[in-house]
Amino acid sequence: MATILWDRVDNIYAVQRLSGDIDPPGRQITDITRPFEDGTAYVEMGRRGVPTNLSFRCIAANPFDARNLHHIVKRLQSKIVAIRLNEVIYTNYLVISSGVGNRVPTLTTVGGVLYTGVPIGNIGSSWVVDVGFLVQYAGTTFL
Repeated sequence: MATILWDRVDNIYAVQRLSGDIDPPGRQITDITRPFEDGTAYVEMGRRGVPTNLSFRCIAANPFDARNLHHIVKRLQSKIVAIRLNEVIYTNYLVISSGVGNRVPTLTTVGGVLYTGVPIGNIGSSWVVDVGFLVQYAGTTFL
């Protein structure tokens, strides 16, 4: 099972900003009320989470790493993953879709060190990459 880590991606890309939160599984219901009848009727549909958008901004050391991040993210699509968010691990989440948005070079110095030990700091040498996932709790049974 792959793991999406919110402090780094593939042990190479430092995460600068993240947004979104995990929707844990819960009982879902659906409306089965008959038209033109008084009252309402619902039926339980089982435990599942609502699909959730998760996005973060990564720092890549160069344009090649920025492009490679797109391939890493796409490989996670349709996979069951564990997600670590704020030191809590959420398991059995399906990556419904994934993608990379903007890839732009930095215009100012970005401080820090990548997880590979490569310093970030040369103007224009590092790249900012926006990444997004649509995930949903998949349950405990997989096909």
